[in-house]
Amino acid sequence: MIQKIFVRCVSEDPEESDPLFTVDSSSNPAWRYIAFETPRLWSSFCISVGSWSDGNVLLGSQRLAEWGNRTKSAPLALVVQYRPEPRHTESPLPDIFLPVLARSTQWRNVCLRIPARHFLEQPLRSSLDGRLIALERLRIDANTRLSALAAPVSIGHVPSLHTVHLVGLPPTLISLPSRQLTRFTGESFQADHCLHVLRQTVSLVPCKFIQLLPRDVNQPESFPPLRNLKSLTLQGPSALSILRHLMLPALLELDFAEQRLGLDQHHGDFVSFLSRSSPPLKRLSLYRSFQYLIHSTPFLSELAVLKMDSFPVPDMSDLLHLLREPANPFLPNLSSIHMSVWGSPHLDYADVADTLEYRWSRIGGPRLEVFHVNLHRTDLSMNSRSPPNFRVILARLLDLVEQGMHISFVGVPRTGARQTWI
Repeated sequence: MIQKIFVRCVSEDPEESDPLFTVDSSSNPAWRYIAFETPRLWSSFCISVGSWSDGNVLLGSQRLAEWGNRTKSAPLALVVQYRPEPRHTESPLPDIFLPVLARSTQWRNVCLRIPARHFLEQPLRSSLDGRLIALERLRIDANTRLSALAAPVSIGHVPSLHTVHLVGLPPTLISLPSRQLTRFTGESFQADHCLHVLRQTVSLVPCKFIQLLPRDVNQPESFPPLRNLKSLTLQGPSALSILRHLMLPALLELDFAEQRLGLDQHHGDFVSFLSRSSPPLKRLSLYRSFQYLIHSTPFLSELAVLKMDSFPVPDMSDLLHLLREPANPFLPNLSSIHMSVWGSPHLDYADVADTLEYRWSRIGGPRLEVFHVNLHRTDLSMNSRSPPNFRVILARLLDLVEQGMHISFVGVPRTGARQTWI
């Protein structure tokens, strides 16, 4: 029973630490013995090395060897991080990592934050190209944006690998068992690299591309429908360039943030994607894209959750009016709205109250149950600048809260702490 309690206290994320069992075991010899004989307690850890002195490397190696002995044959969840100082950038990978590399057959959840050139050195290359029979999740952060390597990074026998996260390492520079992957995240990719992943990893269910580089697709290709993909994140200046080539008939969640000027004039490409895919979208996140939303409504009849980031106040006013249009219900199945609203003028809170009361009490469709707004650079205090009848409006909103609606307004000033209004 004590073992089970200890194991429950340990996070499976190697970057999180919980010293509870360490403190308790040091004060109780019996608990200390149990802790040392429980490999699961020692199988999740993080090793972060800069430019250490020889003495620190020796001491760290001894402690790491003790730690490794306690893990026995348990599957390992670990982070290996090496960030050398500029004057040591040509040094080889420190020997302190060798015991961890030697246990690669036990790796289960591994994050390697190591400069890209070290992946071509023999110790790390041999470990990755071996029999990684327990490996399920792999993250590689190359600490730079690469365009080429002397040789691709080779991944060996990984029958259990299902999740990959690459940062700065293009998928064309690493050999992955693409067809068995079900989850993928890429950071700092070009649009062509994203399409390469989607073309090869046909079994993906969720896929994320974030911090996309500002470079559109070079050679457009026809794409077959990706029938397994249910969740897609595209964040960066080339997001629309990727979406133009996709057909996703099973898509349930889309997080789309193009993040470039003149975005609204390209809404036709976004609508075209929805038209040819006809996805049963349940969740949609957009960035500064009210025109995208307006023109896409014929294809969003099943949408339940809407998130809008960097939403101007005037556009929010238009949205509130659409939400209480009785003749032609706007987003009829919407149950949750989350917004980040920017700029002035101040919100018309009477308009907000009218809309929420209408969507809460309307007949013939789901209620709007959640309404959350982050207000940036907006004064929420009840002072001389408060709107007329503010206390009456506040009472109306609080009455909706009493009935079960979840409403929150959070002020995010330029400086200082957030202010929660409701």
